[in-house]
Amino acid sequence: MCFLLISLALTVAQPAPESTMFEGLLDRLPQAAPREFATPDAVVREYFEAIINNQVERTFKCVPLRAQYVAASFEAEVTRLGAYSPTSTSPPEDHYSRFMEVLQGHHATVKFLRYLLLAKADREAAEALNSVTSAELVDGKVDPQWVKRMAEVLSLQKLSKYEIKTLTSEPCPSKPSGFGGVTISEAAFVHVVIAKGDIEIQQELLVGKVGENFQILRFPSLPSGFRGSP
Repeated sequence: MCFLLISLALTVAQPAPESTMFEGLLDRLPQAAPREFATPDAVVREYFEAIINNQVERTFKCVPLRAQYVAASFEAEVTRLGAYSPTSTSPPEDHYSRFMEVLQGHHATVKFLRYLLLAKADREAAEALNSVTSAELVDGKVDPQWVKRMAEVLSLQKLSKYEIKTLTSEPCPSKPSGFGGVTISEAAFVHVVIAKGDIEIQQELLVGKVGENFQILRFPSLPSGFRGSP
């Protein structure tokens, strides 16, 4: 009996596999409810409303992060590429790198869009985001009032002045590729126009149905070479 209890304790004490741990972390992020995004427009509207309203935690519901992580296995990536590339494929057991790449890709896209909208919001914000602004000094120290003004200039609350003007979608003529083992049943291109007065910002997105919900797969309209996600 003593041996059995010791064996059971050792079994319970074994940590979960690293890959399972990272899947669990992704599962703890906000998730879309069943059929919450039953149409391509619904997921894009949620994503941009989350950015405009400074509630970016809602964007996690709009991207298949867990599916991307699971699909980005060493075997799947090498099979997809037809070769092993050290610049794009992590070693088989490097689940940490794959986990971080999924999150960093999502972060890069959200950050780009937030800063794009902020720069278009007013001239002061655009200047601050595109150049180094030397601090004003008082008695050789950075003036706290200057820091306060800069915080106001760069406040993401300015994004609330935007609204989604139009959303249009059209079916994707062919099944999208390049998403590893993520199963996509149907896909569409969605064109969105974000407006603030006379200012209009347009984005095109590729969305696909993953399970019961449409999810954002890619932003074809982002700059060439941009390494964000989805």
